[in-house]
Amino acid sequence: MWNSLDATRNSLSTFLGNAFSFQTVKRTPRVVLYFVLFAAAVITSRKVILMKNKRKRLEYSKKKKDVVILHHFSRSVGIPSLSPFVLKLETYLRMAKIPYENDFSGSSTGPKGKVPYITLNGMEMGDSQLIIEFLNEKYNINLSSNLSNEQKAIARALRIMAEDHFFWCLVLYRWFFDDDCNVIKATTWSFPLRLLLIPIIRRILKRQSWNHGIGRHTETEVMDMARNDILALSVYLGNKKFFMGNEPSEVDCALFGFLAQLVYTRMPEFEKLINEDMKNIKEYCKRMKERFWSDWN
Repeated sequence: MWNSLDATRNSLSTFLGNAFSFQTVKRTPRVVLYFVLFAAAVITSRKVILMKNKRKRLEYSKKKKDVVILHHFSRSVGIPSLSPFVLKLETYLRMAKIPYENDFSGSSTGPKGKVPYITLNGMEMGDSQLIIEFLNEKYNINLSSNLSNEQKAIARALRIMAEDHFFWCLVLYRWFFDDDCNVIKATTWSFPLRLLLIPIIRRILKRQSWNHGIGRHTETEVMDMARNDILALSVYLGNKKFFMGNEPSEVDCALFGFLAQLVYTRMPEFEKLINEDMKNIKEYCKRMKERFWSDWN
């Protein structure tokens, strides 16, 4: 066995030495080379497993003709999903009356490397907004048909504010500013899984928020931004039943996905705003929930 390992070591050393002209590679300790080989085997195995799972998803999707398979993480405590984008997309599917099934495997191997994503008739698609636009065209759906061009422009601006700005305020509050880690308590993860995932998630989010720019601000600055975003939504909603009038439109899917996070999950910093100063947001979420989420316990 050792002869075989030595031969592998020598072959790898020769290859790396020839490829990079590093003579020191040939003197690399045996344990380091074994670790490299082991890591390569693990990565290769994972890729094989992911490809196999993807093939199974696509094959299953082909059998469920014209049924959207919505891929995301498991349900959470108090709210169907801790992801505003998952809640947005599932609310849209219900509002548009499109047949769908949930896949709670939590796989992030979709075309964008994120959840949610869908498979439909053997095809994958990622990004909640691109998915909605694709389904609108495929099924000839227009949930904003009663809106004027001006209202559509306002709706777009409100959605982008929520998705590209308030979202990052929410992320920073949940994962860095909330000392009680209420977002973790709302998951159904096991204790060992929490210990494993929390440091990884925080490291990823810290880098992403820094690259976005909002992660460079202080906690006070970020929280002020979040409150101003919520205030803007509350002011525009006013006494209307839904954001664009007496009937819900497509933008309500996205805004409900975000505002429901404030109403149905534990966030002490926002509770006074929602329960006292901006009651119309709480009432709005209740209307959306009653209309499209009768199975929400």
